[in-house]
Amino acid sequence: MLWKDSVVECVTLFHFHVDMFMHQHILSDNGTLGKIKEYVIRYELQHCGFVHAHIILWFDDNDLDKVTNEIVSFILTIFDETIFFLNSTK
Repeated sequence: MLWKDSVVECVTLFHFHVDMFMHQHILSDNGTLGKIKEYVIRYELQHCGFVHAHIILWFDDNDLDKVTNEIVSFILTIFDETIFFLNSTK
């Protein structure tokens, strides 16, 4: 039996894991990103059949600076690592 034979079961399991991740790491009182006021999750299937999630978060006003700084810091870190990698392969 292949995963394509049980799409509903695979999507249900994926939803279970996304829901568990959201409640343990994002929506808890000590969530990784701060206090979340609202959220929306939308599941989509790619053309090859793989399911993925789009998640939109609305943050508490008191946590906006924290989240913005973390996102900017993360992007700069990835950019620096990419530049370092590209320069080291020359």
